[in-house]
Amino acid sequence: MKTVLKITLLFLLSTSFGVASSPDPDFDIDGFLSSTKMIVSKIIGKSTSLKCQITRMNSNTTASENHLNALNPSKYTQITKYFFDAGTKNKSESFWLVIAKYQNIESSKKAFQNLRNLSGNVQTSKDKVPGLTYSNDYVVRDGKRIIWLNSGCLYSEQDHLQLSEILKRHIPFQVSETINCKCGEVECL
Repeated sequence: MKTVLKITLLFLLSTSFGVASSPDPDFDIDGFLSSTKMIVSKIIGKSTSLKCQITRMNSNTTASENHLNALNPSKYTQITKYFFDAGTKNKSESFWLVIAKYQNIESSKKAFQNLRNLSGNVQTSKDKVPGLTYSNDYVVRDGKRIIWLNSGCLYSEQDHLQLSEILKRHIPFQVSETINCKCGEVECL
C-alpha cells in the first residue's frame, strides 16, 4: 500500500499579502490573492481575507480526486495544489489552482491528454462526471507545465473568466493547448 506523503502549509494572508510565499517562483501568489479578493468578496457578499493551503503531491501520494491522478504524479513530476479558502462554511465559495511541472514535454502532453479524455462525453468517460469536475475549469499546457484553475458553480462563467485573466497576470505562461469547462456542461472546449 502506498504511503501518503502530504506536505501542507497553511497561510493566513493579511491585508499586506506579504506573508505567504509560493513554492513555485514563477507564481506571484501575493499579487494573485490581492487581485482575486474583490471577486470572492462579491460572491460571498462581504469583504473577506483568503487562506491559502498549499499541498505538494509526489509519486507516493494518492489523490482522492480522480482528475488529479490523471496528472500522472511520479518522482519526476512536481505537482502543487493551492486551495484558496474564502473562510466560510460553504466550500463552493473557494477555488483551487494546480501547477504540475514535468521532466519533459512528452510527459506533460500525456497528462494533458488524460485530462482531455476525462473532460469528454459523460457516456464514454470512465468517471461518469460531466466535464472535468462538473464545475468551472481552465487548464493550460505550457511546454513542460500544466496549469489548472478550478472554481465552483457559485462562480459565474464571467467570474471564472476574470479569475483566469488574473491568473495570466500573475504566472507567466504561453498556451500550447487548453481545456475550458463551464459548470454543468457535459463536454469541455
